[in-house]
Amino acid sequence: MEAKIHRASHLVRHGAGVYLLVLLLAGATNSSAHDEWFRRLDLEPSLSEASLVLVARVVDVSETKIVMGGKVESALLQFKWV
Repeated sequence: MEAKIHRASHLVRHGAGVYLLVLLLAGATNSSAHDEWFRRLDLEPSLSEASLVLVARVVDVSETKIVMGGKVESALLQFKWV
């Protein structure tokens, strides 16, 4: 009798896991990867006029803020490429 109860509880846990997995996979179809910021850029006119185009992957961007005169703040960005 105990073996049947254990088997039934195991099936319920397995069914709940499968149901949760289906819910997670169904939600993954509406991912935000389609709304990346660079997808809305209109680069075609600039690329058609360019004589050299460089493409690289940015690994890290660090920012150093510089305050001048107590109120004016400017940022110095350092890009690390692959």
